[in-house]
Amino acid sequence: MFEDLDKTIDLVNCLRGAPNFLLTLVLCCYTEYWERLVKGSPHGMGEDCFNEFFDRLGNCYQKHKQQNFDVYHDDIRCGLVHSNIIDENVEIKIGGGNCGIVFDPVKREYKFHVIRYFEDFKKAVNDYISGLHSGSEGVILMERALRGKPELI
Repeated sequence: MFEDLDKTIDLVNCLRGAPNFLLTLVLCCYTEYWERLVKGSPHGMGEDCFNEFFDRLGNCYQKHKQQNFDVYHDDIRCGLVHSNIIDENVEIKIGGGNCGIVFDPVKREYKFHVIRYFEDFKKAVNDYISGLHSGSEGVILMERALRGKPELI
């Protein structure tokens, strides 16, 4: 998964560039998916799963979400997945940013920094995997989420 995303981000150096919209979509979907593994939930609870793994990305994500609850899941994740559009103004950049995604409630504007979000996402995933090894995360829950889905193992 990380290699595929790295290769796609590397397309920024090609003539046609990297697919910013697609990278944003994939990262948002993976954000929800990884919390499904944490909770042991193979389906349903999409908003809860997105929001809870979003918190694992770091303090800046938690802070922005507390100030603007629901906008990230509803506008970004659902907008990308279900409508192929974000209902508010959005600027998607490959680099930059101190936080991978920022919402300005006054302007109703998002800034999504793909590489920053990806780096924070990788850290959250690696922390979860380390927790599986140390016993602080539930292996049984992960197995329950993957039950009947051999293509994901």
